[in-house]
Amino acid sequence: MKHTVNRRCYTKASTLARALTHFDIHPLDEPATVGRRLADSETSDIVGAHLAAVATSRGRFVLT
Repeated sequence: MKHTVNRRCYTKASTLARALTHFDIHPLDEPATVGRRLADSETSDIVGAHLAAVATSRGRFVLT
């Protein structure tokens, strides 16, 4: 049974590794833009504001 659990873990890890090759990863490095978005929207969702800022700056859209 223990062997099955380990195999399942490796399968999940390899699936995640394959999936991540299709994503763009960007650092949290646009504090002024993110701050302006938070002020404009009167929210405190830093991750959402950063995601919107990165998508806009790269001419992309975000589907959540």
